[in-house]
Amino acid sequence: MIVRLGQKQPDWGIHLHCGSEFLSLLDTPNRPANVILYAHAPIFDLLRTVDVMITHGGLGTLKECFEFEVPMVVCPCKWDQFGNAARVKTLGIGVSLPVRRVTVDKLESACHSLMHSDHTTAFRTAKANDTTSLSVAAAVDQLQAWAKPVAT
Repeated sequence: MIVRLGQKQPDWGIHLHCGSEFLSLLDTPNRPANVILYAHAPIFDLLRTVDVMITHGGLGTLKECFEFEVPMVVCPCKWDQFGNAARVKTLGIGVSLPVRRVTVDKLESACHSLMHSDHTTAFRTAKANDTTSLSVAAAVDQLQAWAKPVAT
């Protein structure tokens, strides 16, 4: 489906992390030049440059997109991904397209919509209301406080 999206939108640069087991299946002569395949994607480098992330909705990827303020198209298929997709939608930092209902046209429309919307305010509001994360300095302070010996 992602490869077909690349065929439909030749001006979009599409970076697809497909894992080593699927790399040879997708790397065919029919693959458009704008679809770049990765066995292991350099996620942090990519998040600095991409406009939208299409993801299954794993917590790690959501946290990384949240940090880099990259809006998401979440296509959940199992476990916690459905709840994560709902959170992304509720926070206004992306959309949810259940994997069983996704089509190339729906994916294209969702990406286009996110690329032409400003999500800066939604990300900043969500970050301001995020009471669960600590800055690195605060985390170090917390760990040092816990590590102090207790006087007897």
